[in-house]
Amino acid sequence: MFWRRKVYFHEDDYCQQQILPAAALPFLQSELAKIAEHSERHRSPDGVGWTDIYLRDDGHYELDAREIEIDVLALQIASHLPAFDRVYTGYSSYRERCKAVKAWGLSESCVVFADWNAAGFVTHIWTNMFEEDSNAIRRMAKALVAVAECHQMIYVDWAWGVVVDRVEEEPLVEFFQRKNQQIADRMKEYKRR
Repeated sequence: MFWRRKVYFHEDDYCQQQILPAAALPFLQSELAKIAEHSERHRSPDGVGWTDIYLRDDGHYELDAREIEIDVLALQIASHLPAFDRVYTGYSSYRERCKAVKAWGLSESCVVFADWNAAGFVTHIWTNMFEEDSNAIRRMAKALVAVAECHQMIYVDWAWGVVVDRVEEEPLVEFFQRKNQQIADRMKEYKRR
């Protein structure tokens, strides 16, 4: 038996950092504004968490209408990030193997995922990007640029409320570095409490 590269994503992380058609930009800006307003209005009095949830509209921007073949996408990404052999999802200690999901990356903190329909066309592209290593950040950026340039895409991080509408290497690298710094700052603040 040979060694297989496996990767896991928590079900809550599905499409939280997403590649979408550039035409979705007005929708994304509007939806992110609604999320930010809801978040402020329902922030917990102690500052940790919220008192209500917001179910975001997905905007019906699935990618299958673009007819991007999963094997073509794999070639675009694989020159920057190695493929994983198996992808799992789940929650808590539950794990389930994904049948129609591929992934490429350097670690569970630096991954591009894609799922596809029965015709073999990509329906969603999303990432799990929390890697601090500068080489990993640059390789992720290059992979996303390769996809975006071929298919006129943009990047949204729903949790951070950010759209990177110029999917070019430097804007992506800057965003990932800024996000990592914000996470580190928040962790320091949390530990002080």
